[in-house]
Amino acid sequence: MKGTMTAPARPGPGSWPRGCAVSEVIGSLILVSVVVISMAMIGTLLLSQGLPAKIPHFDAIIMNQSRNIYIQHTGGDPLAAGEFLILVDGQDLTSSFANNGDDPWSLGETLYASLPDVPGSLVFVLNQSGGGSLVVFAKSLQSVKKIPEPSDIEWYNFGPTGRCDWKYRKCITIDHTKVAGSLNDFPVLISLGSDAELAASAKDDGTSIVFTAADGTTKLSHEIESFTKASGRLVAWVKVTSVSSTEDTVLWMYYGNTGAADQQDVDHVWDGDFKGVWHLEESGSGAAGEYKDATANANNGHGGSGTASRVPTLSTGMMDGAQLFDGSNDLINTGSAASIDDVFGAGGTFSAWIYPHTIGGSSEGRIQDKSSGATGQNGWSFATYTNNVLMFRKGFGTTRGYWTTPAGSVTLNTWNHVAVMYDQGNVANNPAISINGISLPITEVSSPAGAVQSDGGNNMILGNRAGAGYPFDGIIDEVRASKTIRAPQWIQTEYTNQNDPAGFIVTGTEEEWWKC
Repeated sequence: MKGTMTAPARPGPGSWPRGCAVSEVIGSLILVSVVVISMAMIGTLLLSQGLPAKIPHFDAIIMNQSRNIYIQHTGGDPLAAGEFLILVDGQDLTSSFANNGDDPWSLGETLYASLPDVPGSLVFVLNQSGGGSLVVFAKSLQSVKKIPEPSDIEWYNFGPTGRCDWKYRKCITIDHTKVAGSLNDFPVLISLGSDAELAASAKDDGTSIVFTAADGTTKLSHEIESFTKASGRLVAWVKVTSVSSTEDTVLWMYYGNTGAADQQDVDHVWDGDFKGVWHLEESGSGAAGEYKDATANANNGHGGSGTASRVPTLSTGMMDGAQLFDGSNDLINTGSAASIDDVFGAGGTFSAWIYPHTIGGSSEGRIQDKSSGATGQNGWSFATYTNNVLMFRKGFGTTRGYWTTPAGSVTLNTWNHVAVMYDQGNVANNPAISINGISLPITEVSSPAGAVQSDGGNNMILGNRAGAGYPFDGIIDEVRASKTIRAPQWIQTEYTNQNDPAGFIVTGTEEEWWKC
């Protein structure tokens, strides 16, 4: 058959409209089994070979409006060119069918044709053993099953042999109305509270899950923060090349390859501007390196400055786990590496989720601290402060400058997404502070004497200051430090996605491609 059949033009990934419901354009896919109906003589068409020793079985799919027919070899002996005929609505259209594999047509391979008219019947004819007459082994199509929506765009890692390593997939659609502006390389939170199909078919630790772009084949970098096999609960971060605020963005999630190696690409989920991302889902002694930085910078932290009694406690977070700080002396030390020593050097952003119980010791609860504590312009901190405000401070002593949000802007005993954007080289010294994605008015409490300088390599501390004295009382989750000023649209979309991940996306039904 190879070299004797002309392959029809097949629709490529770019030809489908955006979104999961492609079937509205191409029509329903109807799975049909071609079965033995009778053994009837239909003429004296001469073929040169006898019947195969073991009669093949096969399935066929008709895609109605696109007029495509696919026939898959599912069992029995191979068939070479000249050993069969394919009649469509009484016409010999054998030459219209191309084979995905080589001649002969073998188990697992597919014949396909794109026809000028919507087919009504299909007859598959084999040689009669020892003679020139034909025996009809299958002569009609019986509709028995409807395939879930599009199912015919390209499939991840589908090779020329027609083998599917990932048997299942689901379409994930990002609601454009939840995106504040067009964003590039945006880490999207995919959070599924439970998923029976993932529980049944995913690898135990979830590491064989794959995410792709809308074309179904371009793999996207992702990180799995948490996967629970028993329920199919998934918390993952997927770096999406472009997220639009004007049209829905489509992704695919593949699973069902339980023998696959770990498919994560954690380092590349977070772009080069991220200098630290701490999910804070760890539970343990607070040992060195325990609190993992998800970025390639590996600014992993330890708890309590080596003292177990100062280690925070694992608690329930916004995404998964989070750390409960006791309001006394708990802290996490993320080190003094060059990658985070100068986060605000040419403009930086610090963000976190906080659940404050009280403001904290000394009427101030440090969310983040990167300072020496000495008088001067070096260092900075971000904290809750008196009158339930957020405060950003640069420098200390007589040369310090700090800014606060309006009174009551921080709500106790609930989750607040907080972020500060600041350019230390900006002589105007006008930081932006947001809560729950909204930029707030800023009050300059102390007039700054100049731009904040590098802190000289002091440690970055979460939930306190290195020498204690300013403890945070409550829970902290998903801390991020970026050496760039994130746009307001970025911060607002982060909040929307993380605050209501179920409302940010729509997850489609499970699909099993007919070729798999």
